[in-house]
Amino acid sequence: MKHIRSLEFPLSDGGFELLSFYDIRSSAPGPVLAAVAAQHGNELNGCAVIRQFARHCSENPEFRGRLIGVPFANPFALRRRRPNSDMGPEQPYTETTRNMQTHWNTTDGNEIIRLAHFWWEKLLSEADMLVDIHCYPKFNAPVIVIRPNSEKWETLARISGLPQVRYLKRETDWNGSLRCKAEDAGKICLGIELCGQYEIFDAEVDRGIRVLENLCRHLKMLPGEPEIPLEPPVVLESRVPVYAPISGLFIHRRGIASGIRVKKGDELGVMVDTATLEEIAIHAPEAGYLTTFAGRSDSDVSLRGHHRYCFVDDILAVIVPVGG
Repeated sequence: MKHIRSLEFPLSDGGFELLSFYDIRSSAPGPVLAAVAAQHGNELNGCAVIRQFARHCSENPEFRGRLIGVPFANPFALRRRRPNSDMGPEQPYTETTRNMQTHWNTTDGNEIIRLAHFWWEKLLSEADMLVDIHCYPKFNAPVIVIRPNSEKWETLARISGLPQVRYLKRETDWNGSLRCKAEDAGKICLGIELCGQYEIFDAEVDRGIRVLENLCRHLKMLPGEPEIPLEPPVVLESRVPVYAPISGLFIHRRGIASGIRVKKGDELGVMVDTATLEEIAIHAPEAGYLTTFAGRSDSDVSLRGHHRYCFVDDILAVIVPVGG
């Protein structure tokens, strides 16, 4: 089994960027699975997932087929420690021309457009199936993104073991996503969002490894059967926001976090008025699954988005109703 290979990506200044990846090949026949991480430079859990899983496969004598592991798809953004390589402080994702996730169906342009094209032409087109690993902010629960109305996609979502599934139609997807690029080539690319950015979270790394291991077992690349949770994933359809009734500091109840189920009426925390110290308890208006808790938009690029001071009608939590 060969473990590490490298490619030289030509830069516009005449130099090159060394792109290295794990390439685990077995003498036993089997599918080719590619796992890709760090299209965005602040999403690091997938890097650790691929490193550890590649080692696991390389040490398993029963591994079959080939695993392509790209832990650092976008080293330019990674070195800037930001989602995209042209972003400054507190700049939203939308204000960029170098979002790699939107450039897989373009062949020429800036360095990131050419980088995505290079990865596909030189390596990823060889895969039978791809897994594109991303990371939501820590306030969101993990999710797998699949196409609707497809038994094959549904099966893969169930096998992944992730707690939430999001249906995304082709016509509303980014045409430049790796998912669409793979689909145009007759392949499936599963998009998964782990939880937490800028750091490496052990529990999320373990979760990502389980996803890849389950998929490899399903594809008969590893022995054994996938370990599938008893509860089916929650479908991200209707969502119930929980609003702040006053301005003040939101203090969550211990044990409450995104990714858990709550009953109607469960206390989620309290709002504390910073002027009067009045407290108002916040309760779940519906039974369901906490898909978002105590975060806000742009928390992936701004520390202010992490702050627990809330204004009236700020969203404190989002619940997906599931009954109970």
